[in-house]
Amino acid sequence: MNQSLYSKSSSNFDICKDILVKSLRDFGSSLTPAIEVSFDSLIRKMDEGFKGYLKPSFYLSSLDTGMGKSLCIKSFIKSLIISGSIKDAGILICLQTKAEIKTFIDDCRLNEEHFSVLVYNDPLNNEGRGETGREEAPVLFTTHKMVRSRSGMSFAGAKDFYYRGKPRNLRIWDESLLPADPVSFSIDTLASVASVLRPYENQFVGEMDSFLKTVGWHKADDAIMVPDKLGKWAAGILSSGGRGVEKLSDRQVNVLEQFGQCAGRELTLSISAKTGRSLSGVVSDLPADLAPAIILDASGRLKATYDLWEQRRGNLVRLRPAVNDYSNVTINLWKTKAGKDALEDADIGRAIFRQIAKVIEAKPDERWLIVSFKPNDSLDVLEEVEASMSVPVALEYVHWGRHCAVNDYADIRNIIIIGSWRYPQGAYKALYQAATGEPAGEDNKEAVSRISTSEFQANFLQAFMRGHGRRSISGKAGECTAYVVASKSPNPTPLIAKALPGCIINEWSPVPIGLTGQAKQIADHLLAQRAAGVRTMGKSALGSAVGIRYKQQLSTLFRAYRFQQWLEDNGIKMTHREFVLTA
Repeated sequence: MNQSLYSKSSSNFDICKDILVKSLRDFGSSLTPAIEVSFDSLIRKMDEGFKGYLKPSFYLSSLDTGMGKSLCIKSFIKSLIISGSIKDAGILICLQTKAEIKTFIDDCRLNEEHFSVLVYNDPLNNEGRGETGREEAPVLFTTHKMVRSRSGMSFAGAKDFYYRGKPRNLRIWDESLLPADPVSFSIDTLASVASVLRPYENQFVGEMDSFLKTVGWHKADDAIMVPDKLGKWAAGILSSGGRGVEKLSDRQVNVLEQFGQCAGRELTLSISAKTGRSLSGVVSDLPADLAPAIILDASGRLKATYDLWEQRRGNLVRLRPAVNDYSNVTINLWKTKAGKDALEDADIGRAIFRQIAKVIEAKPDERWLIVSFKPNDSLDVLEEVEASMSVPVALEYVHWGRHCAVNDYADIRNIIIIGSWRYPQGAYKALYQAATGEPAGEDNKEAVSRISTSEFQANFLQAFMRGHGRRSISGKAGECTAYVVASKSPNPTPLIAKALPGCIINEWSPVPIGLTGQAKQIADHLLAQRAAGVRTMGKSALGSAVGIRYKQQLSTLFRAYRFQQWLEDNGIKMTHREFVLTA
């Protein structure tokens, strides 16, 4: 970093902005006026936070994936080093995983004197100033889980996060944040935990049986208190590795862990014809004095939970969002049953997987990314797709739950998304309570419905942006084609259009469909030219021949799935500039 480029009168804002613009230029990108306004608001809030001027609120910056939010944080830290003010106050950067911390440190190229790491039992703690010099490190990296586990009810009391004897001024939280942790678990699964542990923890199971019997007396939306003793007992069995715990499945362990976290808390009962009874609520309230803090969430513009937080709690402030132009993106949407149950059905699943295989086989030399459900004993989507293919193709796979903050597939331009990551109804109620702070049982059905649809959008956006779409240049998402298999209800078309504004959405059906209108004119002309012995035909010449002058209009017709399917069925290949009519 060349300090001589800046005068002593240069502000942190000016230096950060200059570094950011130059860094984007190195990636072949730039700031459009709209995006510049969004970055300006973020940089100003970071500067105010560092100097201790921010009011105690949570500031949400929603910059679409690929725009450079991480680059902006790194530019700000560099600006503090250049201006000589890096040691004036502390910075806390909270990331989701240890892997993200490692990547951030490597990319930022900070001197060891400037940072330290606080994570649980990991060599990362030796990075920078290490554990012994942590309090003297201006920048501290940690995980979301560490903040929640160390803070309790007061952030000021969490001395592990201190810089020179006091809480760090600038607090940055990367990815989604809620004022409390939502929990939701199935009563049937909790009952199955009791069955497994009965031979080993008879007294505990007896108390659990009594609790489950009490739950059975209640109706939907009733508030139910988890006995403090029973919840702590469950937590103790897990933490001590009690007898029988090794016989529990991962799902059962997760439910027992959530139950333990709910000791002494009220939960809401949900009853569903499909999933049975479940309890939902919140645990681990976020310390109010964590504010002021800046939240960086690319999905923030879509999530109804932030709207409710802002409206009901009043301490969330939205900074100017920045949205990509997704006109380089084509979504081929097949509306059909695509949940786990449907995919596990032999006939339905086989039909879907075969159609997916046909799509992939049409581009056997290209890389593909599939996003779908986590493999289990009854369903392995990747295995099913591979078994349906007649030729080997390079496939990558990410399952729901691991579809955020993964950058390993940014060069892949072909994405398959099968099914949606939807939660049980009780989970949406838990999100509502976490956002609003309203007691269990006082949920709002319309608001819960909005949370449900917005979570679909946010998860879809995150899944899609694992691919080349994240290669945003000057606010325009990278070229990418996705084949999406999603349920008809709620209608995914408008939801996807809002998540990816400007994208082309084609109705995709595996059943052969005839062309109509201008697409049919083009098809008929291509067939006539081939019959006349023409081997190739340029796209512009074709447009002129059928009376279509506008390039964008032609591009839209050519990218339509029905037209591409017709080309494939008729053995015509489309290149960047022309159509190859004969083999």
